[in-house]
Amino acid sequence: MKELLNKSNVNRSVLRRKVFNDAGNESSNLSRHCYFPPFKKEYFDLLHLCGLSDKDISTFVSRFYVFESERKSKDNILRDHGTNLLLFIMHYFLINNEYQTYLSAMNLLCIKFYSSRLRVHFPTYCSEENFQRALDSLPKNHIFAREKTIASALMFFSKTLARKHEKELKEFNNPEKISLFIYECRHRIAQSLRSFAEIYYAISKESSEKTYTGQEEKVGAGQQDEFQIGQLDKKQRLVAETSRDITVYKHKDLKARDAAKQLTKINQVTADTIIEILSDAKYYDDVRIILELFLREIKIKDEICGRLFIQLVQKLMSVKRTKKQIYFKQQVTNLTCKLVKTTTMMEDKYEHLTTQSKFYVSLFVAYYLTFFLRNKIC
Repeated sequence: MKELLNKSNVNRSVLRRKVFNDAGNESSNLSRHCYFPPFKKEYFDLLHLCGLSDKDISTFVSRFYVFESERKSKDNILRDHGTNLLLFIMHYFLINNEYQTYLSAMNLLCIKFYSSRLRVHFPTYCSEENFQRALDSLPKNHIFAREKTIASALMFFSKTLARKHEKELKEFNNPEKISLFIYECRHRIAQSLRSFAEIYYAISKESSEKTYTGQEEKVGAGQQDEFQIGQLDKKQRLVAETSRDITVYKHKDLKARDAAKQLTKINQVTADTIIEILSDAKYYDDVRIILELFLREIKIKDEICGRLFIQLVQKLMSVKRTKKQIYFKQQVTNLTCKLVKTTTMMEDKYEHLTTQSKFYVSLFVAYYLTFFLRNKIC
């Protein structure tokens, strides 16, 4: 760790502010159900503020974690660069007697572990409704229930671990003790998430069985106009299937493209480029969230298969103000920004567009995704 400190050129005040802000912002974001905290961008931002390179972290990891057990020495959790950068930051603020910043960095580490374990339990799909029901169904002694929120639970872990391991993190000269700290931190969070996920999937199974039973009972006249895929389980399957088709399996719906292009008047090259970029598995979650938010608005079949469809998309994309933390237009805009930033040429063209033209690009994305879904249903 001394070698890493000697190599570093820490921008102390800016790093302090970023650690505080990131910990606060991500804790706030955890109030959103099925929220997966990101870390890749934050890692490189923090690395820059520490005056270090990714190679410096890699060299430190190779030299520090040397054990008699070869398996343990190769354990991915110990060799993770993001984890070790946060350990460096905790050590740095401890030796500079800034305990509150040390605590915030500890909180960021707990949030990072929470995010990675969340992706293990929810690798492809997470229902916000079932997520909330699972939180409501937790036993009173579960840490998420006892501390009222997931963010508060992670802060509890942070404070407990910060007190318990302060000495070894400040000295940072014993790889065995540091590894035990990492294992304990990950284990406590993993244990809590595992029991939560068990309740979540039990609720999902129950919802699926109820949906099936309800559909068996709904036979007879007068049901033709009901939007049957509005049932929770069928919605989830339809959204997941469509999202995979678009991103993972790289299916392209030219009929959807042409309809979206005609409505927004964007040019052929831009339309084809966006659809090509969208054919990437990394956009699966973005597409899934957008389609899930769209299907929530569907009450009757005519809203998606009839004349009301275009009006509904326009309405959702015309929202100016809302109290919702997550909504259709917001997610479409976020995805559009990700897509246009994929290539420098695309980003440059986009940045030179007027506000109105940028909106039409987002509107094209909204129409393409929802037309793709519509063509599977109708």
